[in-house]
Amino acid sequence: MSLLRYVAALLLLSVPLHRSWAEISGRFVPADASLLVELPPPPADDSPAGLADLETVLQVQADRTPTQVERAQRVEKHSAFLMGARVFGPWFTAENLPLTARFFKTAGSQFRPLLVQAKEKWERPRPYVRNDRVQPCLALPEGMSYPSGHSASAAVWAELFSAAFPERQRAFAAQVRETMWSRVLAGVHYPSDTQAGLLVGQTIGRAMLTQSTTREALAEVRAEIETFQQRLAAGGQTGETKP
Repeated sequence: MSLLRYVAALLLLSVPLHRSWAEISGRFVPADASLLVELPPPPADDSPAGLADLETVLQVQADRTPTQVERAQRVEKHSAFLMGARVFGPWFTAENLPLTARFFKTAGSQFRPLLVQAKEKWERPRPYVRNDRVQPCLALPEGMSYPSGHSASAAVWAELFSAAFPERQRAFAAQVRETMWSRVLAGVHYPSDTQAGLLVGQTIGRAMLTQSTTREALAEVRAEIETFQQRLAAGGQTGETKP
């Protein structure tokens, strides 16, 4: 049985939905320093992989269209709710789903230090620092390049969303791929940065799903989302709130 199907089965058998948030909140990321995937170092600038990284950034920059720039700018502002809105619809907002918002805020505060830790380990400069031919189409981000924090965060969210809604796993995986490619399009990451971010995010997300607190919280998240969807279907909400 796959991890997602296992977690989905656990969610169906989870605690009654009348439980308060306070009873199920807690530590969602295991307190285990070894959970972060052991990434290899980024490719050296003068290696074939490092040269291919730079060439890819320059080639996609040369072919970048206004539509792609808009896409990269949208992804720059990414969040669990923007990802959810892309899959569920524009009604998927923190205002409409306060419990879901609290879960992702708390979970994010716990996993983001691991992403910072990974970046600080390698200290890879951004593409535009390495070569002035790289012209980003975004405001220059802070921090190092490897691994991509946007890609890692998106991968964590996708693991959590997919555990709660396994029937939408492909849709969330597509959102992760869009995030990864948009960061390369923007000129702020190399392809190897985004692949490394994917691996880190998947590792963290899957580790979070081993925690009973995470599974219980996701049961509540699914219940809140489904309840709102039912109200929309019954005509009780307009669904026009913008993400």
